[in-house]
Amino acid sequence: MQAQREVDNRSNSNSSSISNSGNDHCRDGDASLIGFHADMDMFNSHHSLLCSTSAPSSTSMTSATSPPPSKIRRVISDTRISPTSTKAAPFAPFHNHHNAASPIKFRKYQADQWEARYHELIQYRETHGHCLVDSNTDRTLSHWIKRQRCQYKLKQDGNHTTLTDERQSKLESLGFVWDSHEVAWEYRYQDLLAFKARTGHTNVPTVYSNNPSLGIWVKGQRRQYRLHSSGQRSTLTAKRINRLRDIDFQWVSPSMMNRAPFPARVGLAA
Repeated sequence: MQAQREVDNRSNSNSSSISNSGNDHCRDGDASLIGFHADMDMFNSHHSLLCSTSAPSSTSMTSATSPPPSKIRRVISDTRISPTSTKAAPFAPFHNHHNAASPIKFRKYQADQWEARYHELIQYRETHGHCLVDSNTDRTLSHWIKRQRCQYKLKQDGNHTTLTDERQSKLESLGFVWDSHEVAWEYRYQDLLAFKARTGHTNVPTVYSNNPSLGIWVKGQRRQYRLHSSGQRSTLTAKRINRLRDIDFQWVSPSMMNRAPFPARVGLAA
């Protein structure tokens, strides 16, 4: 019985010591956590103080360096920033540099090709008396002439062109016709001259099998003359009227001679 009591006392003593040891460990752990949190609070307070004194906030920086929105809009609309300077430069309008007076440079083969076609045109004019090259006669030269007219139009519109002033002067010295509408009229006029050289008159039949386009053109000139004489809009200018008059063009067809009277010729000045 006495031995049993001694065993129970020792067991209770061990439990008490274990419990006290566990409580001591818990108190030590709580103290460690409290110390860790205190250190973190001190670090955060120092970090906040350092940031506030070394660098301004984004809000204060924006308000200190950025101009008002109205000033930004005014600067954008009135000025343009120069790439070589931080200052605002006055806005300059866009200019077409193709219109500059600097001479156009060609490669040697390009200049040689143009001169070769130009001398072919000179030979054609010496043979036919004009520069109206038909594509059926010389396809290559005809296309080159069309290209020169296209370049002339680009030049008149202020665009980049290969037609220099020198080339333009050389073509105009041959009586070169730039207007395509004028070219079409000139083609038929030359056909009429050839018809008169063969027949001795300008009364081309409306249905003319040898040159159907010439018969229709002659009829159209008479109609345009009637419009011109009545004060209506007409493609027959005074210059064209005088050129037709110079070759004794008959403004009334032979089939219409016995009908209502109509002036046969016109004497407008060029």
